[in-house]
This record gives sequence, structure tokens and C-alpha cells, in this order.
Amino acid sequence: MSSIVIPASLKPSFVGTGPMRVYDEEGNILGYYTPRREATEEDYAWAFQRFTKEDMEASLQSGPGRPASEIIPELVRKYGL
Repeated sequence: MSSIVIPASLKPSFVGTGPMRVYDEEGNILGYYTPRREATEEDYAWAFQRFTKEDMEASLQSGPGRPASEIIPELVRKYGL
């Protein structure tokens, strides 16, 4: 993943905000910014209501995901995209 370092003068524009679009000076969308946040007690309560401990263990043991370079050709073959 690439990184962008913003000047200290722009930091207040990003800290404490919700998700936002990032535009260039011509009004073109460059991308989307979602601030990092720590999980809350409510997040954990939500997860424990929807997933069993067995589900969570199975997910942890399932290993890494597959790269898009494998998934996209499979989708093209399966759905003709």
C-alpha cells in the first residue's frame, strides 16, 4: 500500500472526521478517506451477537485470503464478466 504524508496544517481536516471524499483542485475525486479508529465495546457486542466463538476460531485458522490476481480470472470464467 502506498502512503501520503500531509502537512501539519491539513491534519485538523482529517482528524476527528468521518469518511470523506478527497478531491483535487479541479474537482476530480482522487479517492476516499476513512479515518482509523479503535474497536469499541459496542463493536465487540455486535460481533458476539452475530458470530459464535467457533465461527471466529475457524476464521482465524483459515489462513490468508487469496490475491485478486487469482480471484478475478475465476470470476471471469464463472460469470463471463
